[in-house]
Amino acid sequence: MLPFAHLARIGGLKRPRGMDGYLRRQVFRNLDLSNAAILDVGGGNGLISLWAVTQGGAASALVLEPGLDGSSKEMERQFNAMTSVLDPATRTRLEYSTQTIEQLDQANHTFDLVLIHNSINHIDESSTRALHLDPNAQAKYKEVFNQISSLMTDSGCLVIADCSNRNAFGDLGLRNPIAPSIDWSIHQPPTAWSEVALKSGLTEAERLWTSRREFGRLGQVLASNRPVSYFLTSHFVLHLAKTGAPDSLQDS
Repeated sequence: MLPFAHLARIGGLKRPRGMDGYLRRQVFRNLDLSNAAILDVGGGNGLISLWAVTQGGAASALVLEPGLDGSSKEMERQFNAMTSVLDPATRTRLEYSTQTIEQLDQANHTFDLVLIHNSINHIDESSTRALHLDPNAQAKYKEVFNQISSLMTDSGCLVIADCSNRNAFGDLGLRNPIAPSIDWSIHQPPTAWSEVALKSGLTEAERLWTSRREFGRLGQVLASNRPVSYFLTSHFVLHLAKTGAPDSLQDS
């Protein structure tokens, strides 16, 4: 099996140091991926799915990266480049699709784990921006979570990783030197996502404020908390367990 760092470099990640630890100890912390079927929503080039299959023991992963623009085509090219160096048996456990989450057929797809890594705001940026204020925005994401819940096994888990909209630099109207491209207005805190997901039969199981992957284990110990994260990138990982039927089903 090729080292994961080698696969990451093929996929365009120039400095893969710390990526394995970040995924193992933060994104998938306390989750058993053995033989899991994974759906990776907005998964880019599928690097995390490749880790889950080659390092985490997942049975399969479907990467969704909708769109036909140049960046999406480049993501697919990188996915194909990474999977091309895998052995044939491993390669068949990984799939790439330009479908949206709404286009997946529940009858033909069931997943133990759904991952939305740094992409949940891109599902509908205008709704994300107004999520804490607008019932229509909340309804939009409730539909998204309903669809995700319908694709999950009864013991399934939804993993959301993203930045909160509250950050020292953003609150001061300054550009964050660590992540200068972040538009804080199109992000929401983990509590906002938990509240909407709860209406779709998903309840918060674990929340972690992450540290920069380059900081390694020491960084995880010292920086994986809300106060420190507020002065870095305000990045979090949220695990949501499937515990009941969505409101729309409970009311019927």
